[in-house]
Amino acid sequence: MRWYEYVCEYLVLWVALAAVVGIFTPSHIGTLMSTTVPIQLFIMIFGIGLTLTLSDLVRAMSEFRIVGMALLFQLLTIPTAGFLIYKFLEGDVAVGMAVIASTPSEITSSLMVYLSGGDVALGTTVMASSILLYTFLTPLLIEWITGSSIAFEPLNMLFELVFMVAIPLILASTLRTKYSKIGKYHDAYPAISAIAVIVLIFTVSANAVGIITFGLLLVYVPVCLILNLWGYLSGYVIGKIMHLPPTTTRVFIFTNGMREFGIGTAISLSFFNPAVAIASAIYGIIMMLTSATLTRLIRLDN
Repeated sequence: MRWYEYVCEYLVLWVALAAVVGIFTPSHIGTLMSTTVPIQLFIMIFGIGLTLTLSDLVRAMSEFRIVGMALLFQLLTIPTAGFLIYKFLEGDVAVGMAVIASTPSEITSSLMVYLSGGDVALGTTVMASSILLYTFLTPLLIEWITGSSIAFEPLNMLFELVFMVAIPLILASTLRTKYSKIGKYHDAYPAISAIAVIVLIFTVSANAVGIITFGLLLVYVPVCLILNLWGYLSGYVIGKIMHLPPTTTRVFIFTNGMREFGIGTAISLSFFNPAVAIASAIYGIIMMLTSATLTRLIRLDN
C-alpha cells in the first residue's frame, strides 16, 4: 500500500489522532495555526480540483435540477432540526446549535464525496453553490430560529467562496485539463486534501480545548452528533426517494450532513460569545470523525 492510500484508507484514525494531539498542544501553537486555516482549505480544494477536468465542472454545473434539489433539501432539513433543538435547549448551547444549523455545506464535504466514490464534480458544485446562497440566508435563518437579528457582513463568506473554493478549484482543474501528465498521479491528490483536513482538525482541537469543559462536552457532544447524523440520514433517504444513482446520493449525504463549522465559529465569536462558539468547534470535530468513518464504511460496502 502506497503512502497516499494509507492516508485516505485510515483517515478516521488520523483525524482522531489529530484531535487528541491538539488537546495537549500549547495554546500559542493553536493560535498560530489558526492563522493558516485559509491556506489549509485552499490546499484541500486544490487537491480535489486536480482530480477534475474543466469538462467535469461544466457537466456538473449544467445539472441545475439536481443542484437545486440538493440546495432546497439543505434548507429544509438541518435548519428545521436546528429550530427544534433550539426549542428544547437553553442559553448559549441553544444559540450555538442554532448558528451551526444556519451555515452552508462544509468545504471538506467535497473530499468526503470523493473518498466515498461519489460524483465529486457535482459535490463540489453543490458545496460552492451552498456557500453562495447561504451568504444571504445565514442571518435570516439565525433570526428565524432564535428570534434575534444580527448585523451580518457577507463579505467573509464571499471571501471564502472565492479564495478557498473558486480560485483553487478552477486553477487545479485547468492545470489538470491542460497538462495530461498530471492525471498520472490522480490517486495521490486526494491524500493532499486529506492531510489538509487532518491539520485543520488539529488546529480546531488546539484552539477549542481552552474553552471546553467536561460539563459542556456532556451537553454538546450528543446534540452535535444528533444534528450531524440526521444530516447524513436525511440525505440518504431523499436520494432513495428520488431514485438517484449511488454517486449522486453520496453528494446529498455529505453536502447536507456536513456544515461549515468555521463560518459558525466566526459568527458565534463576532455576534455572541466564546461559549456559543463551542458548538461549532465540537460539531466540527465530531463531523470530521463521522464523515471519515462513513466514507470508509461505504468503501468497504462496495
